Amino acid sequence: MEWSSRKFKRANKEIERKKRELHLIQEAGAQKEKIYQVIQIINKYTEASGQRINTDKSGLIFGRLVSIQRRVNIEEITGMNS
Repeated sequence: MEWSSRKFKRANKEIERKKRELHLIQEAGAQKEKIYQVIQIINKYTEASGQRINTDKSGLIFGRLVSIQRRVNIEEITGMNS
């Protein structure tokens, strides 16, 4: 099978799209890990101080550049709303 330049360009675009998707998936995983690290720090503070964070009375504030999907993911992980 011989590749025409059109097929090659199409395949190359598909490869680049898949690379971007993979990068976004990896980035999302890294973000979740960071969120879990923050939760661990909060839990250590809770154990050391005896104080607890009331997630019903607590909230999150996001900058305007944080995507809706990322906000939803963080809210689901932390159990807090924005």
